[in-house]
Amino acid sequence: EFEAFLEHGSRVMHMSQQITEVVTSVVWPVETNPSAGTVRMRDLDKPWLEDALRETRMENKKDEEVLGEKLVFNLAKQTSKGLKESLGVHCEMTNVANVVRLAIRNENRTAAEIDDMSNGDEVRRAREVLKAVRQFNLR
Repeated sequence: EFEAFLEHGSRVMHMSQQITEVVTSVVWPVETNPSAGTVRMRDLDKPWLEDALRETRMENKKDEEVLGEKLVFNLAKQTSKGLKESLGVHCEMTNVANVVRLAIRNENRTAAEIDDMSNGDEVRRAREVLKAVRQFNLR
């Protein structure tokens, strides 16, 4: 197009623009400045995002599990150290971690559901320990 412009001047450019307008029958509307999230919402159900969203969900689930374990062990380590330093009671960190993990696993259960469990008393004690541990969480 630039060579045609050099040879014939601006008259050619106007003619070529008219021709493309006539030949083009499909007009694709282009949103010049879409509001926040509209493009993402439009693309959410498209096939090119399915794999990426699935991978993101799997990574998030794995990360939540890792963070949960880190929380359990940090609370257990802090509790074990606190019991030893303040009361002189030696309690293994792994034992405390098992109790805290049991309490967190059953944290959202109702009293009736806990009564129906075979280890209901143990779960109740674990929940009390978790409550005490969380009250003195120094992090």
